[in-house]
Amino acid sequence: MTTHSVERVIVVPRNGYVNRLQAWASASILADDLGAPCHVAWQPQAAGPAEPDVLFASRALEHSFVRIDDVTAVLGTDHEELPRYLTVLPDRHVVALAGHDRGEQVFMPQLHAALQHASRPTTLVIIAGGTFCLPGTRAFVDRRRDFYRSITWSPPIDQQVSAALLGRRQYLGAHIRQTDRSRQAPTPRAIRAGLARLRDRTGITGLFIAADNEAALARWTDEAGRVGLQAWTAEHADIDRATNAGAVAAMTDWRLLGGSEALVYTRESSFGAEAAVAAGAVDGSEALAAGPVTRTGRALLHGASSFGRRARRLIS
Repeated sequence: MTTHSVERVIVVPRNGYVNRLQAWASASILADDLGAPCHVAWQPQAAGPAEPDVLFASRALEHSFVRIDDVTAVLGTDHEELPRYLTVLPDRHVVALAGHDRGEQVFMPQLHAALQHASRPTTLVIIAGGTFCLPGTRAFVDRRRDFYRSITWSPPIDQQVSAALLGRRQYLGAHIRQTDRSRQAPTPRAIRAGLARLRDRTGITGLFIAADNEAALARWTDEAGRVGLQAWTAEHADIDRATNAGAVAAMTDWRLLGGSEALVYTRESSFGAEAAVAAGAVDGSEALAAGPVTRTGRALLHGASSFGRRARRLIS
């Protein structure tokens, strides 16, 4: 890019754990293109409540992480108090971006221009929960893959991944979403067809299944057998993402999906989509979604169910 004065990039990741990884990867790639270091200010939220030391190795924390108080000092205010979207703070030599409802990518051309501001900004702060890249960024998907493979994880996550992979060779992956993405999730028939296509295309019969509840794990372990696949799962004592153990379980599952040769996942799910990136299998995977008729039917059913619950509360 053209001449700039940026000396550091700080990313404040938001939302769920994989959304945070997307933002971190994107900021790291952007910082690399600017020739500046990238630091992470990790702030727990309801969707991602674990502290960074639960997820990442101590050397990663020492090298890449800063305190949220450091961000406040750079900005002169809490980052949540910033005006929406793109902000230039000339007196502080800072550019800040928080995409909120619009996301960050739409602001990339403006960010590119802001980095050339007459105040010569030295710090770029990005508050984000997804992917973004400057215009002309090269090999964005491949560089995200390389970034994910470079993360040093906490010992509990490494140990769970190693235990799950013991004695296993090549395998396929499936991410089954039945809670927060249930309306967009592909139908069981579409998932079975996607698994069969992967089996036929790769000749691999081992299948790792990650799901958001025990019932889905049990069902799809059985369903996989019906299409000639030998399914397995990671052993987790707790899959509630509100707990530290649940956060470790989620990241263990994500890493195992990212080690598959190809996977089936819900297209709108960042968890599955970024696992395909980490696996280097975007083109060979099956990104599935419910059709418009199915979505409409599910929305109507959800609306009727919500109406029924409200009516029962009023009656009682």
